[in-house]
Amino acid sequence: RFYARPEVFTFLFIAIELWLLDRFRRRGGRAILAIPLLQVVWSNSQALAIMGPFFVGLALAASLVPFEREVARPISRSRLAPREIALRAAVFAATIAACLVNPYGAKALAFPFIQFSHLGGTVFKNAMTELATPFAVGAAYPPIAYYIALIAICAATSLANVRRLDLFLALAAGSQLYLSLLAVRNVPLFALTSIPLVFDNLRKISWGRLAPPLRARALLARGVLAAVAAVAAFHTWSLATNREYVVHNEVSESGLGVARHAYPAEAVAFV
Repeated sequence: RFYARPEVFTFLFIAIELWLLDRFRRRGGRAILAIPLLQVVWSNSQALAIMGPFFVGLALAASLVPFEREVARPISRSRLAPREIALRAAVFAATIAACLVNPYGAKALAFPFIQFSHLGGTVFKNAMTELATPFAVGAAYPPIAYYIALIAICAATSLANVRRLDLFLALAAGSQLYLSLLAVRNVPLFALTSIPLVFDNLRKISWGRLAPPLRARALLARGVLAAVAAVAAFHTWSLATNREYVVHNEVSESGLGVARHAYPAEAVAFV
C-alpha cells in the first residue's frame, strides 16, 4: 500500500491511538484524554475513522473481563476501580461524539459499513484486485509471504504466552486479522495491531531453564533487529528503483506525481 491515498492517515492514527492506550494501561495518567481530540482530526481525514472508537471500546470491554490483567498492576488484581472504568467509558463516549465532528455528521459513520458490504460477493470485489483475499494474490508476492509469516509468529507467541496473554492486544489483532482475510487492502491493519501483540508476548514468555543468559539474549535481540532492518532496507531499495514492480509485472512506479503510463492524465486534463 505505497499509493498516495487518504488511508495512510488511518495507519498513522491507529498507531498513535494504540500507543496512547498502551501508555495509559501501563502508567495511568491522562494520556487517554488525547484520544477524542485525535478522533476529530481522524474523522476529517479518512473514512475508516470508525476504527478509533472501536479500539477504545475494545480496551474498555477487555478491562471489564476478569481475564484482563493490567500491565502496571499486580497480577492478583483483575478488576479495575469504578473510577477508572468511568474514565474509560467517558473517553469511549467522547470518542464516538468526536466522530460526528465532520461536514457530514452522522452520515459519515454509515460510510465504513457501506465499504464493508463491498467485501462480500459484489461487483466491486470481483473487479478490484485490492478487494481480493490475500491468498488469491498468492504467497509468491513478498508482502503476502511476510503477512503469512506474521500470522504464524503471532499465533506461536500467543500460544506460548496464553496464560499471560494481553486480552486487548489479542482482540485488536484478531479483529484486524479477520478484516485482512477479507481483502488484501486490509493487511496493513493487521500488521499495525499484531506487531505490538508479538512483542508483548515475547516480553512475557517464561522460558524457564531454556532461557539463555542475559548477554546472549541481548545479542539475539540485536541480531533480530539488524535482520529486520536489512530486509526493510532491501525492499525500500527495490521499491525506489522499481525492481519490486518489474519482478511482479506491475505497472506501478515509485516517485511523486502522476504515473502517465498507468493513468489517463490527458483525459483528466481534457475534462
